[in-house]
Amino acid sequence: MTIKKHNKALNFTEKRKRCVFIKKILEDSNNYIGQDNYPNIFNFLVDIFKTYHRDWNDKCKGHPVDRFIVQQASGQHTYCYYLVIGDTKVDIGMKGLRKNSYKDSVRKEDIKAACRSAIKPVIDKFKNQFNYPFECPIMEGEKFGRNDVDVHHFDKDFDTVVLSWINEKNNIDNICKKINDKSDENCDTHFIDEKLINDFIEYHNCNSKLLLLSKKGHKKVHSLNSAALLLIKSTSA
Repeated sequence: MTIKKHNKALNFTEKRKRCVFIKKILEDSNNYIGQDNYPNIFNFLVDIFKTYHRDWNDKCKGHPVDRFIVQQASGQHTYCYYLVIGDTKVDIGMKGLRKNSYKDSVRKEDIKAACRSAIKPVIDKFKNQFNYPFECPIMEGEKFGRNDVDVHHFDKDFDTVVLSWINEKNNIDNICKKINDKSDENCDTHFIDEKLINDFIEYHNCNSKLLLLSKKGHKKVHSLNSAALLLIKSTSA
């Protein structure tokens, strides 16, 4: 299991880094997490959920947690954490970890996530234009299947497009009201207003240039310096 690499001494002082790490564990785990198999991760999860999650006391009701389970949320394609307490399994979602610090920066992260959900059909359509196996333009000689490619935003990165759209709308409160109120079982973040979805899709399509890369190539691009990125942009124009 990939999660084994995380089972080491964990000491994050910043809450943000802790939350990012918890999401990484969620992505990598396909099993239960307990004292008997991943003690460091288990203790880490108990510590952060107990410290930061707004519903921890209501979920546990004073009982110790035996293990965490990662399972697909009901009716969703995403995975969520569940607490096992005795014979009871209780869902506990990620959103509760940051409810008490729901500031502008956090709200923008939720908007970005909703925007990514909005353009998923656009990204899928773009990927379907290519023949596979696909030869990545910056991974010379290597070919990749459809499940091993990413779509890269160049000229303007995705975050820049989202933030400029938010500024143009000039009403972050109204945008946030149109994001789904996620339950613990629903880890997906999306807009609940069809007009807003279409508005962002139109803005995105008018302000974005897309480039298909392998996942390896995409990671490499984000580690390149600005001169190398300019070269990629010029050859992909």
